[in-house]
Formats: sequence, C-alpha cells, structure tokens
Amino acid sequence: MTKESKSRIQRYCGNVVIMIPLIFMVCVCLIPFFVMISSSFSSNDVVKAGVVLFPKEPTFLAYKYLFSMPQDILKSYGVTIIITLLGTVVNIFLCSLIAYPLSDPEFKYRKAITFFVFFTMLFQVGLIPQYIVITRLFHLNDTIWILIIMPLCSPGHILLLKVYFGSLDKTMFESARMDGANELRILFQVAVPLIKPGLITCIFQFVIMYWNDAYTSLYYADTITPIALYIQRWQQYVQDLAVKASAGQLPFVSGTADVPEKTVQFALGVITTIPLITIFLVFQKYYVRGLTAGAVKG
Repeated sequence: MTKESKSRIQRYCGNVVIMIPLIFMVCVCLIPFFVMISSSFSSNDVVKAGVVLFPKEPTFLAYKYLFSMPQDILKSYGVTIIITLLGTVVNIFLCSLIAYPLSDPEFKYRKAITFFVFFTMLFQVGLIPQYIVITRLFHLNDTIWILIIMPLCSPGHILLLKVYFGSLDKTMFESARMDGANELRILFQVAVPLIKPGLITCIFQFVIMYWNDAYTSLYYADTITPIALYIQRWQQYVQDLAVKASAGQLPFVSGTADVPEKTVQFALGVITTIPLITIFLVFQKYYVRGLTAGAVKG
C-alpha cells in the first residue's frame, strides 16, 4: 500500500469519525420536528396514546379547527409580527450604538461601561421589584411597548457586536473622520456594512427571542396575546371551541368529544415554527459565518 493510499484511508476514517456523531446530533434535532408534524396530521385518539414519527390515521381536522376561528390566530400573529419587527430594529440600533464606542480603545469610559454591561449578565433584578417599577412607576403594563422594551439591549449581543467592531481596521475610521464624517455616519455607513455576518447573527437571535417570548406578555400584558402565549393558553381556547362545537357553530364536528385538543396543539407548533425556519434558511450562510467568525485566526 502506497503512502498516498494510506493517507487517503486515514482521511476517510477521520471523516467517518466526525460524521457519525454529527449525523446523530442532526437526527436528535430533526426527530422532534418530524414528530410535531406527524402528530398534527394524525387523529386525536392516536396522539393521545403517544406521539408518532409518521402520521397514523391521517386527517386535516386539527388545521380545520385552527382556521375555523382565524381571527384569534391572525390577531396573535399580527401582534407577534409587529413586536418582532419593531423590537428587532430598535434592538439592533441601540446595541450598535452601545457596542461601537465600547470597541474604541481610546474611549475614556470604555472599561467602566463594559463592566456595567457585563455586570448585568451576572445579576438581574427580581421579578417583583421589576413588576412594581413597570406597573406603578412607568405604567407600561398591558401595552405593546412593554413587549418591545423588556428584551432590549441584551448584554450578550452588545458584547458580541463590540468584538466585531473591535476587529475592524481603525484606519478606515480615521480616513472617514478626515473627510468630515461624524461618528454616526462612520458607524452606519462604514462600520455596520463591514460586520454583516455578526449583525445578521444578532438580528436572527433577536427575531427568535421576540417570536418565542411568552412570559413578558404573561406577566405584564393581560389583553395582548402573541402567538407564543396563544399556544400556552391553548387549553383555554379548547374549551371555547368545545362550547362552539356543542352549539353547532362548527359544522364539521358534533360535540365536545370531537375537539382534537392534542393534534391542534401540534398544529399550532407547526404554523408557529415555519416562519422562523424560513428566515433561518434564507440567512443561514450569514448566521453560520457570524457564529464561527474568529474561531480560526490567520
């Protein structure tokens, strides 16, 4: 056996050793999603006995139920979309404004502010004092603004953007200043376009954070129901559906026993997850590049 053949076999064995745990992890991540889809298309009696990997007794009753009351889902979707869009834009704007000066070694208060940002990652205010401040001092409870404000300026994303800004060549900033550009113009026209992978990484994480945030509305908003909270409150909506079914307002079912409460829960998970999967597939290359940037130097 030649040295080249032996080297090729070693590379092949190394790739197999790497791929086996990778394939295993992919299966671990994908199987719950397949279970969710299969269960949403299975009959309610089958899912009550246990979730399935492939649909059994296929039916569209769960989705038929969901869209029998489209106003509730569309309202929750609308709230979630508004919160996600506004929150993501404001969040990335504020985080960039904070991270940019912290990346400048000549900024006078750089170490003090960085320590303050990092300190908030270690110690957080308790729920009760936070609730009192929000409801009695700022009177922001039960408004859409509280759902946008609460996740703002997360320290981890500020520090991540700080690293990206700090990796840029400072001579570009000096050239822009010599041409008369102010700091805001340098930030948004010079620095931000150069950290696109990191920026998209933060944007995608902000989208996930706002989209899946159920607890802020649960604690602070009584009349505002985003889609994440809608899923958590599904049992309450099942009772409303059952009442309508018993009253004959849902013609394709005959009574309370026909309400597919289990499969509808999986169907809700499917229609909630699809937008996030679509966004991830569109921006996947930037997201992966943003996470791995700086892992290898040189």
